[in-house]
Amino acid sequence: MKNFILSTLLLCLASSAFAGARATADFMADKTDVIVGETVNFTDETNNSGCGTLVYAWDFGAGANPTDSEVEDPTGITYSTTGPKTVTLTVEPANITSSSCTDTETKVAYINVRGAAQDLPVLSSKRLFLFGVLIFGTAILVMGRFKGGN
Repeated sequence: MKNFILSTLLLCLASSAFAGARATADFMADKTDVIVGETVNFTDETNNSGCGTLVYAWDFGAGANPTDSEVEDPTGITYSTTGPKTVTLTVEPANITSSSCTDTETKVAYINVRGAAQDLPVLSSKRLFLFGVLIFGTAILVMGRFKGGN
């Protein structure tokens, strides 16, 4: 009976110690526009007000390697597929049960992954020819003005 009373007292003390505690999940990435295979490092920016040690559950979106993590600041995440990626972080307290200390932050289309050659300007042979004519023609015009004297 004595152990039961002591356990109950400790539970009440622990619960009251975390009254008003709150965690608000947030994060950032060192890069949000990358090419396939380029690494992204994430940093936890959760506001933890009295919740104690937190447990982290990351989901990096489709095509990520690794797809998820449980560390506070995951590094070296790569993507094998192109397109916008949604990233989610869920935090919860490690030692208590408190809904105010559990929170999820989801950033839709947070990481944009491009193909290696995607978005590079393509110059067709016709465009290159016109560019050459323009440059060469300008050079001839300028040289002609200097040759004429006056």
